[in-house]
Amino acid sequence: MPPTLPNAGALRPFLQPIFSVDANGHATVTGYVDTASQLCADVRAHPGKYAAAADIDAFMKAHHYHPAQCAISSGQLQHKREVILEYVRRMHLAGFNMHIHTISDRAVRTAVDAIEAARAADGNSTTRDALAHVQLAAPADVARIGRDHLYVAFTYAWMNTSRTMT
Repeated sequence: MPPTLPNAGALRPFLQPIFSVDANGHATVTGYVDTASQLCADVRAHPGKYAAAADIDAFMKAHHYHPAQCAISSGQLQHKREVILEYVRRMHLAGFNMHIHTISDRAVRTAVDAIEAARAADGNSTTRDALAHVQLAAPADVARIGRDHLYVAFTYAWMNTSRTMT
């Protein structure tokens, strides 16, 4: 409590789910926090008002979500974008194929940008570069992946409702 935000680099801020319990006792999502609301703006502007356990409990009773869920986050890349671009460029110039782990759409876009720039730098468009663990990619980047003939290993674990996959 509260649910944690993902940390994968995304192009848009992550949604903050509002949970309840269904008739079978399972957690279910009933909606999403309006992080653009005046209430959430107040929480972010005055975090001390919502720091004590009693204040958090009162907020949750009134609004059905934790005040920390007013946070706005798009996650982050593992390294700065400039570092990734330069690393991939140098690896390409040294003759290596790239195998880049990406989860979310901003990471995928950064990896494809880096590979395209590296290929332009070394003049080799036939390297066997790959993206691993792709779970979310913007349609425009999917088209670029195809155009660039990149290999992709998808990870679909997030689609599995089995409790053993968590």
